[in-house]
This record gives sequence, structure tokens and C-alpha cells, in this order.
Amino acid sequence: MSHGFIGDVSRNVLDAAEGPGSRETSWPGWRGRAREWELVAGLLRAARVGRGGVVLVEGRPGVGKSRMLDVAAATATRWGFRVVRGVADELAQLMPLAPLISALEESGCPLRTGDNGVPGPVDRRLLLLERLQGPLEALVAHGPVLLTLDDVHWADPMTLLALRSLTVDFASTPLIWMLARTTGGGDALRLDRMFNTLSARGRRGSG
Repeated sequence: MSHGFIGDVSRNVLDAAEGPGSRETSWPGWRGRAREWELVAGLLRAARVGRGGVVLVEGRPGVGKSRMLDVAAATATRWGFRVVRGVADELAQLMPLAPLISALEESGCPLRTGDNGVPGPVDRRLLLLERLQGPLEALVAHGPVLLTLDDVHWADPMTLLALRSLTVDFASTPLIWMLARTTGGGDALRLDRMFNTLSARGRRGSG
């Protein structure tokens, strides 16, 4: 693993501020999350000094995954981060990279489109993946960024490939990724492989 990848990659960040009495732990329904939230807050603090990281959030339906992303996004905004938020959709699985493209476009960083011909669909998908680099580079050039992606269990295969690649490519930048999935949903085998790969990278990076 490259030295730029921060090893603070955590599984099951559900049960996650900066201490009792903080704004986050006082929110309605926000109990028993201090340990997980401290992990998230630690990564956000690291990004403020230029270090990236990944948080993997997984659990059963209704345990608070989306809530965790909401609190992280609100905190990051208050700390001066640029926040990019995306959601994978079961109905959009036939559209390669749809969650990431939509998130970047809504944040004001659309992908550039080329007018030159592309031979086939595989080449087009790879070209789209390459074009994700520019908007992300533009974001991190201006300071720390939090990118959350919810319902990753509905993400298309190209999005999962992009996440495996981009988390490495941007490991040495102030970009924090928060990826949430419902266990047992979507292509569980493919998702397990991606989450396991990212977790293993984190363990190696923290050594």
C-alpha cells in the first residue's frame, strides 16, 4: 500500500464527536455513538492538516447509517469542509458511475465531456472514470473535502471499481470518504470484496 493512504479505515462505524456534551452527541436520538463518532471526528481533524482517509459504515436497515453520514456532513460543513453527498439508487444501476457523477454535479463540479468518438461502451466507462479525477482534484485543491456515499449496496459495478481506485489515488489529499451499505443488500459478494480490500489497505497503512 502506498504511504499516502491513511490507515484509519474502520468497519461498522455504528454505535461514533468530540466527547460527551458535544453538539453531535446531544442531538435527538444520538446516544451510544461516542466511540464511533470519535473515529470520524479524528479523520476530519486529520483532513484539516492534509491527510485523507476512509470510513466504511455497514449494518442492518434502520441502525443509523444515514444518520451517521448526516451528522458527519453537518460537522464537516461547520468546520469549513467542502461536502459532496451522493446516494446509490437501485433504479440507476444500469448507469455507470451514476452516484459519483450525480454527487459531483450537485456540488458544482460536473464532469467535462469530450466531443471525440469513443470506440465502445467499455472504453466509455473507463473514460468516465478518468474524468472523475479532474473534479475531485479541483475540490481538494481548495481545502478539505468530505465525500459521503449512501446505499452503496445499490452501486453499479463501475462505481465500486472507481471507489477502490480513487481512494488510493487521493489518499495523500485532504479527502475523507464515508461509504455506507446495508449488509446483505445488492451484490453482497462484490461489496464484501470491496469493503474487505479497503479495510486491509487501512490496516497496512496504519502499521
